[in-house]
Amino acid sequence: MRADSSRCRLLVSLAVLASCWSSTAAQTVRVVPDAFPTIQAAVDAAAAGDVVLVRGGTHEPFRVDKALTLIGKPRPRVVPFTESEAGNVPAVELAGPGSGKVALVNFEVGGTINGLEFYLSRPGISGGGFDELELQDCEIAGPTWQQLTGIAIGSPALATSVPALVISRSVLRGARSDNDGCYGNYPPGADAIQAPSSTVVLLDSRVTGGGSGSMCGFGSCPTGGAGGTGIVAAALYEAGSVVEGGAGGLGFPDGSYSESCGAAADGAALDVATHVVLAGQLSAQGAPELGAEWTLAWSTADSSSTLFLGRALRVPPLVSGSALVFVDDVFLVRNFASGSAALSYAVPYDAALLGQRLVAQVSTPVAGLTRPLVQVVQPGRGLGQRHR
Repeated sequence: MRADSSRCRLLVSLAVLASCWSSTAAQTVRVVPDAFPTIQAAVDAAAAGDVVLVRGGTHEPFRVDKALTLIGKPRPRVVPFTESEAGNVPAVELAGPGSGKVALVNFEVGGTINGLEFYLSRPGISGGGFDELELQDCEIAGPTWQQLTGIAIGSPALATSVPALVISRSVLRGARSDNDGCYGNYPPGADAIQAPSSTVVLLDSRVTGGGSGSMCGFGSCPTGGAGGTGIVAAALYEAGSVVEGGAGGLGFPDGSYSESCGAAADGAALDVATHVVLAGQLSAQGAPELGAEWTLAWSTADSSSTLFLGRALRVPPLVSGSALVFVDDVFLVRNFASGSAALSYAVPYDAALLGQRLVAQVSTPVAGLTRPLVQVVQPGRGLGQRHR
């Protein structure tokens, strides 16, 4: 069966399956700022499993204490407090009940921190209490220092004890450590992801450790100032991603900063016990949106391929012989007569599907199961005005 000739039948099958999703979904959509003035107000009002839809804007820090999906459209920006010590909190704090999943889709987390008030900052996202954290189409960073008065220690983009991290099409940067004087020993840049007990699935993303500013000594070359590590974790499964350490700081023997006496070491890309690079090409044309067509495409050198589509992701993956099985709760299996193929379908305009997860994985005769692709169903035009 050719991929092109099967397209109509796939459209019909997926529309029927989508109606099954809507009959089982029971979440409420909480819209900011239409119905709630702040993200925190919407989170506080939500029940576990609800969706918080944030329509752009710049927002203060918030705390998530229940399993939720938070979607930004257009992308909102979440920044830390900078004015008082009591406000030195992470931009997003995870304080879960001990289970459940939190997803952030299309968020920017970052901002600045005032060096007149602090020498330590908090991560962009930190905490735990959940089984899984998903970041999709996000840009996350530790806050950037401003108005320095002494040494300023940068913080990670993400510091967490959540055991499963799923990161897709996102950028994470550890904060740069800095200073405005001559000191004997300088702090390193921050790690980008600091999750020593976590399993990380990293797809189509970029992760960079924080660097260190210029270092000055009193008549001798200063010490310290190494770059931060890209990812500190128990295990990493990655595809289509770049991970790098931060740049070490330049050293100067006096306050003139006229001639460098050397540079500190750059940070390591990884500090992980298990590292697996996943092969294969699998992509999507944008995110699945309510009321719009969504297309998956893949390309291999094999003579045929099989697509698996499910509602859940296995983290860590199931090991089956030499294959790693990521897709779970499979509801669609389709065979194609070529290794290069595509699948398209129209996502129904049904608010009950908002925030639902789709996981795809392709298998071929030679390569076996290849890298997964993970997407969250996002809003189409006009959604939110009629939801509380």
